[in-house]
Amino acid sequence: RVLLSAKQLQLSQLLPWSCILSVCSHLLVVTGYLACTLISGSAMAKRNQIEADPSLKLLSLSGEMLVKVPLSQASAMSVLDLKTHVQDHLGIAPALQRILRGGELLESSSTDLHESDELTFVVDETPLHTWDIAGNPDSIHLSGSGGRVMLKPHCDEIDYINVITQEPVRYGAHYFEFKMGQIGDEQWCGVSTTPDRAGHGGSANGWFYYCGRR
Repeated sequence: RVLLSAKQLQLSQLLPWSCILSVCSHLLVVTGYLACTLISGSAMAKRNQIEADPSLKLLSLSGEMLVKVPLSQASAMSVLDLKTHVQDHLGIAPALQRILRGGELLESSSTDLHESDELTFVVDETPLHTWDIAGNPDSIHLSGSGGRVMLKPHCDEIDYINVITQEPVRYGAHYFEFKMGQIGDEQWCGVSTTPDRAGHGGSANGWFYYCGRR
């Protein structure tokens, strides 16, 4: 049985609906979430037609109008409210949305939407392949960032932890790859149906590849 050290487990490009990696004997189970990229189009002609419309317009990088909200309604909205509105219309989760005013990224808590009549909308898939370390119930025993997660050395309290990505894959066809620096005893990688997989003793629901006892 080999203790998992800070350099013994490295994961990159993990793109699951709840991808999983578990390592026994100071074992780490990783569960991840994944998804897709955004929207574009060519719409300069459309843009000219809507310039006189008293609405807050959310545009793609190419200038295509994706969503519009009456300014009277937008003035009472936060950026998070706008993201929820976008989710209702486009089906894109708020955590994957980035809204910009010029080159400024607007925080979800911002409430000054009335200062603009056009904003830029971008989809950021990073949460689909970023391990949710901070949100894990056993985060005190984990280290890493992005697509890399490790069990801290000298963790004697528990022998494994399930880890999931920040957001799930909601649609699309995807290819997943797990890269493991070392398997100390046992290992599970796969896709989970629930965020309850996270932590020690999490949900067993899902589809996992089991490497066998080493």
